[in-house]
Amino acid sequence: MNPAPSPEIRNFVTNLNCFLFNAQGLINKWHFLEIFIQEHDPDLIFVTETWSKDSFAFNLPGYVSIRKDRENRERGGVVAFVRSNLKTIFYAPSQKYEGESITFDLHLGSAVICFALFYRPNSNFDQSLMAEIEEILQRRGTTTVILGDFNLPEIDWNNYDWPPRSDFFMDVIQDHFLTQVVFEPTHIHGNILDLILTTDSDIVTHTDILENFGSSDHFVVNFGIRITKQRDPPPVSTFNYWKADWDLYRTTLQLQDWDS
Repeated sequence: MNPAPSPEIRNFVTNLNCFLFNAQGLINKWHFLEIFIQEHDPDLIFVTETWSKDSFAFNLPGYVSIRKDRENRERGGVVAFVRSNLKTIFYAPSQKYEGESITFDLHLGSAVICFALFYRPNSNFDQSLMAEIEEILQRRGTTTVILGDFNLPEIDWNNYDWPPRSDFFMDVIQDHFLTQVVFEPTHIHGNILDLILTTDSDIVTHTDILENFGSSDHFVVNFGIRITKQRDPPPVSTFNYWKADWDLYRTTLQLQDWDS
């Protein structure tokens, strides 16, 4: 008897439709956001400069919100909207970064991606910002995507050139082999301020620059995340001959009338 063929293991792919933008006030643009979702059907939305407080609830049907408002100062704030059928594990903000950031893991079967969203308002936050990014990269063995508005217009991403004052940022990128995937201006003045950095550039299928969000002077960045997962093979039933009652089997054969 030939053994049964092994079940075929198939890979399956998940494509996520993602968006990143600086809203410069999300509460007064809530209607724009609702229209935006109807038009683009996003899986994940990453927003910086929400300018919001806890008194305003980020309730979007079909989405879970993960937020960090600015405390004791005006403006700032970040939020991520994740489609509610996606499994996430949110990590409490580290005390290292003095600005606003959120970090969460997205689980798709056996695949896990860590997303970390940042808003860097100015150079006063640089030391704590890099300490936070270093901690995220060191504690995770999963694919990581670091994104947000970093306000670093002096970095030329197309020619990979920057002045010495940006060494603090580029040193971490190089030390951890991060790839930045946005190469078109994300601001009306022609600067690339909204960045997407990843430990695995193969998962990013595209980046497109759309029109600005409402009255914000930042453009919307649309990007795709492609995740290939290995589907578990279906269970195969086989006979366990070690548990067979061989004495009964022999007796049955002996009682069989083989001549009839």
